[in-house]
Amino acid sequence: MDVRSLTLRVILPAVFVMGAAASARAQAIEATTLEAVLAEQKAAMVTSDVKPLRLALTTSFVALQGLDTFTTLHGLHSGKAMEANPFVGGVAQNPAAFIAVKGGLTAATVFSMNALAKRHPKGAIFAMLALNAGSAFIVKSNFSLTMTK
Repeated sequence: MDVRSLTLRVILPAVFVMGAAASARAQAIEATTLEAVLAEQKAAMVTSDVKPLRLALTTSFVALQGLDTFTTLHGLHSGKAMEANPFVGGVAQNPAAFIAVKGGLTAATVFSMNALAKRHPKGAIFAMLALNAGSAFIVKSNFSLTMTK
């Protein structure tokens, strides 16, 4: 058997068979990938409704923490209030340290809620609602104590 007949009888059919098998595998992978993408999209649609709400709650929490910091520092400076939170009470007399600690605690809370939201999106929303309610109460209290004449 010469090289030409060997090529025509053995190698070319083997190449076609391998090509067909590779094509079938590629189509199977593509179908599996398509199914995975569709499943991921479906899961994203279920949780996509909570993402804007979580973003709004996180933004309002950060804003409330900023207001809490401002009103607390204003109250401390005017002598009308004192820091009641034992976690930051020791640094309340140093504004830079107080802002740094409050910022760090706020960032840690936001990070924790984002981590919680990956496994329990509704739980994270309820936690953020509770944190916002508590923060709003504190800010209201601070305003009534410090912003009156």
